[in-house]
Order: sequence, then structure tokens, then C-alpha cells
Amino acid sequence: RFEPLQPVEAGVAAPAPASPTAMPESSLPTLAPSSLPAMPPTSMLAPPPSALSPPPPAPAVASAPAVRSAASLVHTDDGRLIVFGGEAAADEPRERRGLKDVWSLGAPPSGWAACSCPTPSWEAWQCGATANEDVPTARSNHAAAACGGHLLVFGGWSAGGDVPLAHPELLHLETRCWTHCSTHNAPPPPRGNPTLAYSPARHLAVLYGGWDGSKRFDDVWCLDMEAWRWHRAATACDGPSPRTDHAAVLWDAGGGDERLLVFGGSTGRGSSDELWSLDCSGGEPARWRWARFGAAATAADGAWPPPRSSHAAALA
Repeated sequence: RFEPLQPVEAGVAAPAPASPTAMPESSLPTLAPSSLPAMPPTSMLAPPPSALSPPPPAPAVASAPAVRSAASLVHTDDGRLIVFGGEAAADEPRERRGLKDVWSLGAPPSGWAACSCPTPSWEAWQCGATANEDVPTARSNHAAAACGGHLLVFGGWSAGGDVPLAHPELLHLETRCWTHCSTHNAPPPPRGNPTLAYSPARHLAVLYGGWDGSKRFDDVWCLDMEAWRWHRAATACDGPSPRTDHAAVLWDAGGGDERLLVFGGSTGRGSSDELWSLDCSGGEPARWRWARFGAAATAADGAWPPPRSSHAAALA
């Protein structure tokens, strides 16, 4: 406690403070061990199990691609199926529906022919990018083709679904690394819903059709994947009317004869049932020529697929 200060008269020395009285050691209390409080059991130091929050669940690891539409599916030379991009389900915000993930589905051990509906075993790819490029671009309704050891992607619609894209990009299938497809000239105009096919004989990727939201295209382009230059093709002849949402495959007819087969699609007159063939076997791409196959009215047995768009086609 504090003692009040006493006033000191001038010239009078202040009294020295009193020294504390020491307590004899013999007078200090001693505690016998038995008198010390016992420590509580260890079990009492921890809260009961009911008071602990359960550990957070481990993040779920997707075992298959999320629900989507407008994705691309291509077959590679080593027998895998590669899925890229697309549009997520409608419960996602509009600006985030565009996808850019990559999944692969390998053939069953005994091959695809041994089982028409195998249990799928998907693999989600963790992909890098060259020199920290901002690739790949999220997109839907794009075109894709396996070009030897690469996946080439072109066109489509932006993540929000409202901007047509060009943005050619390449995925190296061995290193799983994306890069911009830099070419010596400008790519074709932006568009969604085109088709893309690959000629291994000439190392060319062939692009046809699509639309940009206001007009349909009837142009053909090919990318020389050795010179990395785009060429306008089939400019010297008449061909199909402008269309989008068609199907196209490259048919190797043997003997060096290659043809791009185009069926159906959405035209200015509605859905189409036309089947066209583009001879791209050789020569300058500008001189490639279109030819139309017979129609339903002239088919020998009267059988012909009805008009359609947004369909698929594959060589078997």
C-alpha cells in the first residue's frame, strides 16, 4: 500500500524510510506433499468428443467430366478419346459457363471392339502452358481435331456465350502443354459452330463453315502445319450454301484420294439434307473442288437421312 507523503520543511532532512521487517525463515509455512492439490486426470484436460467439430471433408475428386454441352470429342492416334471445353449446366452463372478442362478416356484393355459399352475410366488432365501464356481459352461450340501429336482447337463462343472466337490453340498430347497457335498470317474470321478435319497425308487442318451470330459462312480454310500458314481453299468453284451446325469428316478413299464429306447443317432455308464432297487430295488449296452427291429424290433405294443440324458424324 502507498503511504501519504508528509510535507517537508525547508532545511529539514526528510526521515529515512523504514526498512521492511524480515520474516524469519522458520516462520514460513511449509506444505506437505499430501497437502498439494492433485492434478486433474488427463481425460479432464481435453473437451469431450461431442464438443469437437468433425474434420472438414476431403475435397471431392471428380471421376468423370462435369455435365456439359457443345464440347469437342476427338480420337487420337493412340486410341484415346479427348474431351475439351464446352458449356456447363444452366445452373452456373452465364459468364462462367464456358469450360476449358481436358479429359481423356482410354480404350479397355481388350479394345473397344470387345465391349460396346465399357465401364468408363476417365482421366482429368493437369495441363501447363508455354511461357505462362493465358491458354487455353474457355469456349463452347468450337471445332477440334487431333493432328498427329497435337490437339488443334479453333473458334467457338466465349465463356459468356456471346462473342465468336478465332483463337487457334494447340495442346501437345505428350507433354500436356498448351500454346497459342502462332501463324505467319492472320487466322480465319471469328466464328462459332464450324468443323475442323485433319489430313495426315498433307499435314493440313481443314476448316469449313460456321457463323458469327449474324451470318453463316461457306468458306474453306486450311492450315499448313509445316509452314504454319493459313490458306483460303476451294475458291475456284461453287459449293454448298453458307451453313453452320453441320457435320464433316475427312475420308481417306485410298490411293492418295482424300475428301472432306459435309452433311446437313443450318442454312438460310432451314435444316439441310445435302451431302457434299470436297476433293482435297492434292494441288493448290484454292483449286480444290466441291461435288454434290445424290439427294433423297435420286437415291437408288429411296433411303436418305432427313434434314438435320447440330448432329454428329464419324468414319467407321
